[in-house]
Amino acid sequence: MMQPAFIARTDAVFTDADFARIARRAQTDFGLHLPDTKKDLVYSRLAKRLRQLGLRDFDSYCGLLDDQGSAEERAHMLSALTTNATHFFARRIISQCCGKQFCHL
Repeated sequence: MMQPAFIARTDAVFTDADFARIARRAQTDFGLHLPDTKKDLVYSRLAKRLRQLGLRDFDSYCGLLDDQGSAEERAHMLSALTTNATHFFARRIISQCCGKQFCHL
């Protein structure tokens, strides 16, 4: 019997309220608009990060993003959510997020 090449992991709890918190954070911090139609994308992009951090739900991840010293984690979130953005665009946003100067060529 042939096994599927990919098995989706859906073990992290992700509610509409969690999505709304992440979408607000992305909009406020990075100017990144995430309409409701992007909920599945947000889940798939961030679920791996939750597993790396040992978190079982997105509510805990949102709490981590809300902590005062979470600039590094917000940069991880931005990177995960903009993976398919062009290299130039993603680098510019990440540089702005981290408070670095961006040099125009």
